Amino acid sequence: RLVGAAAAALVATAALVDLDGWADRLQATVTGGPRPDDRLVIWRETMPIVQDFWLAGTGAGTYGTAMLAYQQARIWVPHLAGWAHFNQAHNHALQVLAEGG
Repeated sequence: RLVGAAAAALVATAALVDLDGWADRLQATVTGGPRPDDRLVIWRETMPIVQDFWLAGTGAGTYGTAMLAYQQARIWVPHLAGWAHFNQAHNHALQVLAEGG
């Protein structure tokens, strides 16, 4: 009975998940495509902040402001008709290191 309920929950979850979107994001993370949500680029751009502010960080909620000075990547976002600004690290631990030291 428990196995049947677990299987039904798994099927229901799989039906609700955007598998194509998830696969695209996973591929972008691994291959490093020129997209604003490309996590490898964001993580690489975050490391200088972590190195420069290793003791105390930049302060809670200041990641986006710090990236105004540290972001080097210029990624065009067609649907926004503008350049991407990294306002979060897309990695909780890395953002905590950047903001909190």
